[in-house]
Amino acid sequence: MADPLRPVGAGAMAAVVRNDLRLLRADPTVLILLIVTPVVIMSFTNKAFRYALELSGRPHATGAEQSVPGMTLMFSFALVGAIGYTLFREHTWRTFDRLRSAPIPLERLLAAKAVVPLGMVSCQVAASLAIGSAWFDLRIEGSVPLFFAVLVAYIWCVMGLALLLAGVCRTMLQLSTASNLGATLFAGLGGALVPLSTMPAWARALAPLSPMYWGMRGLGAGIYRDVGAASGVTSVGVLLATGLLTGMAGAVILRRKEGHDAHV
Repeated sequence: MADPLRPVGAGAMAAVVRNDLRLLRADPTVLILLIVTPVVIMSFTNKAFRYALELSGRPHATGAEQSVPGMTLMFSFALVGAIGYTLFREHTWRTFDRLRSAPIPLERLLAAKAVVPLGMVSCQVAASLAIGSAWFDLRIEGSVPLFFAVLVAYIWCVMGLALLLAGVCRTMLQLSTASNLGATLFAGLGGALVPLSTMPAWARALAPLSPMYWGMRGLGAGIYRDVGAASGVTSVGVLLATGLLTGMAGAVILRRKEGHDAHV
């Protein structure tokens, strides 16, 4: 007899997560690169960022105030491609129909498919921050809770964008291209690649269109003691709202695509 207190589809969701974990253990290359690559880039750019921050009025900067959050946000955008890949992989292997035959609503299936990519990005963020603090002398002198609230809100926003792109893109190649270009464009425009103060005026004017701008702005409110908490709270609000709207739009598009495929 089924347990009436057990959520509908909980067993199927757990099975999806276990299968994705098995595939990750079989080939952890992506996870390793996701952790190692931002650290390597930090080691190349940290000293240059220290000089840039000193020139912008922060004489005691170590450079980690820019390099660590910048690379952390840029590479956590890989969540977009990772979630999309888990969905398109099922279509490629022709196993998506079998997944949809399981007693699990589409929304919960999407949540289950996001668990392993979310875990990968969480490892990347944790490693970048730990190494950034230990090796590059990142100091959070403002609000620690606000700093981590911004990170959570940013990851939420990226998950929403991942669902939207998974719904809009028709092939894995399209999704991969959009994800890579998006990461580079958003990082450059949002001040994750270089300090916002060094960018041309037209780029600074467009910067708020990038979620990484709000991520860097919010993390800055946590890192620097002289930046008001209001800046970080605003960033959290914008990121949460963006993630909610894009995620809802992506879920609607995926639902319509599923209905269309069912009638073809």
